[in-house]
Amino acid sequence: MDDYPLIRTNRGRGGRGGRGGRGGRREGHASQTGQMEEMENFHIAPEKIEKVLYPVCRKVSDLTKDKLMTFAIRERLSVLGYVKKVSKVYDIDRVPKRTLTLTETKEAETLVISIRLWRDKAELQPKVGQLIQIMSLKRSVYNGEREIHSTPSTIIREVSGE
Repeated sequence: MDDYPLIRTNRGRGGRGGRGGRGGRREGHASQTGQMEEMENFHIAPEKIEKVLYPVCRKVSDLTKDKLMTFAIRERLSVLGYVKKVSKVYDIDRVPKRTLTLTETKEAETLVISIRLWRDKAELQPKVGQLIQIMSLKRSVYNGEREIHSTPSTIIREVSGE
């Protein structure tokens, strides 16, 4: 990976920003308080990026609704499980999505988790009964419920063997 420039903005000194501004933000054009300046570069080690984006795979039993509470919102997750159910793609006109239901074993009936696949990830359709690894998911909250959602970097892989 290359070095990335760290950019800092000077957003003003608080208050309303003068002349009807909104919370210190300026609209329409850059001003003296809205200029950006380049600072020294810093290096991000590729292995650190990989570790954050693609964490170690967890079992389905580690990601049940009660245990999801222990994960931070937007924390990246990876899971290994058997596909129990694959929904049809819905909300095609707005934001396409599909829900996968995973179990820890092929025979499991009760220990299941649901994963919401969004946008282009909704086009992925693993087979029911297949052992898969889904990497780079995130913990989300929707209508007060803890959920697991795909991210732009989500990868689904078929796992051979049992």
